Amino acid sequence: MTESTRGVAATEHRIVVPVGVSMVGLLGTADEFLRVVEAAFPDTEIHVRGNEMRVVGPAGEVALVERLVDELVVVLRTGQPLTVEAIEPSTSRVPPETLVCPA
Repeated sequence: MTESTRGVAATEHRIVVPVGVSMVGLLGTADEFLRVVEAAFPDTEIHVRGNEMRVVGPAGEVALVERLVDELVVVLRTGQPLTVEAIEPSTSRVPPETLVCPA
């Protein structure tokens, strides 16, 4: 665990995107899809370098970002392109109670 800028304990997790998945397809042109995910999880920081994503924030939100990225990768692997319209509902369909991590 690390300390966030707000003084609240934060979790750091690295997501390695499979080599065969296009990062431009996942993040969008000019990172437009990444911005949608960042807006949906404002307490979470997402940094991308190559095919690796570093996610830092509250444990529940970090887990949700990981799950969302996994789902988006599955969509891309089926040959379907991502769109902002497809990603926005995915970020809001997660029930709020899943943001609470068990102690």
